[in-house]
Amino acid sequence: MPLYLLKRRISEVSGPDRLLGVFRSRDAARRARRQYLDPILRGDVADPWAWQAYRKNSLERDVAIVADVPQAGVAAKAARVFVVSSYAEGFAQIIREFEAICATKAQADATARRIEKRHRGGFNFYCRVDGLAVGALLPDRRDA
Repeated sequence: MPLYLLKRRISEVSGPDRLLGVFRSRDAARRARRQYLDPILRGDVADPWAWQAYRKNSLERDVAIVADVPQAGVAAKAARVFVVSSYAEGFAQIIREFEAICATKAQADATARRIEKRHRGGFNFYCRVDGLAVGALLPDRRDA
C-alpha cells in the first residue's frame, strides 16, 4: 500500500521544501492539504512562506501530494515512519529531495548513508532522517 507525502515547495534560495506529513491514502493527504491551506486562504493565519526570494508564491500549487517516494518495509498499519531527505547546497541555494520512506530508524540511516556515498565529491550534499507519525499534519514555521 503506497504512502502519500505532503510537501510545501519553497524557493531554493529561501530554504528547502517543507515536509508536512505522510498519509495512508490520497484522500487523507487531500484532507490534510485542505487543513493546511484553508486557514491561510481564509486569512485566519499568516502564510509563513508568503514571501520567497526570486519566486512568486503560489500557495495552491506549492502544497503538493507526492505519491512516488520509494518505501522500504513499511507495514500497512504503521503508526510511525522515517523519511529520508537529501539536501544539496550550493550557490546560496538548498535543494531538498524526498528519497525514501522507511519502517525503522536503522533502515532510514542505512538508506541515508547509501545515498550520501553515491554523491561524494559533489557540492555540499547530505541526508537527514525525520521520524513522524503517519496521518499527522506537521506544523510549518519559517523558523523551523
